[in-house]
Amino acid sequence: MAVPTPHLCIIMAKQKTTNADEPMPAKRKRVRAEDRVLAKRVFVSGTMTAADIAVHFKVTHDTVSKWASEDNWDEERTNNKVSPSQLVNRFNTEIESILNSTVDESGKQRKLTVSEIGIISKLTKSVKELRNSTDPQTIMEVLHGYMGYLSNVDLKLAQATADYALAYLKLKIKEAKEK
Repeated sequence: MAVPTPHLCIIMAKQKTTNADEPMPAKRKRVRAEDRVLAKRVFVSGTMTAADIAVHFKVTHDTVSKWASEDNWDEERTNNKVSPSQLVNRFNTEIESILNSTVDESGKQRKLTVSEIGIISKLTKSVKELRNSTDPQTIMEVLHGYMGYLSNVDLKLAQATADYALAYLKLKIKEAKEK
């Protein structure tokens, strides 16, 4: 095979870079693998929506959708539906995990990235909100336990107050739906 002359190489290179009909590709931000893993973790935990993740990690919504599709984010999120107290524990564990990831093998701690700070902030806010609210599931469990106790102690009183307990539970479910 003949080797092209230097003159021909220059012409070929110019043709590749100066074709006016083809737009130059836009520069894309290189996403770290850790950011993708972190994005998945916060989506699955329910802390951020896909749109929030796109803004936070400075990627397109299409990129986040691709990640979610490839890594089954929606399925994992659905499988991870848990009670508020379990969420608080998960969020606290997530915060601890992020903080622990800043320490290398030698024990030296690096500074948190902007993404990590943002995630910790959102997780902390979610923990605070969860601790300040009671979900209908928890209310139902407490009422069920209380009514079981009351029926053992005073069956007539338990029967007389059962309608009020049910009305209270329905009210809390309605309030939760309105939030």
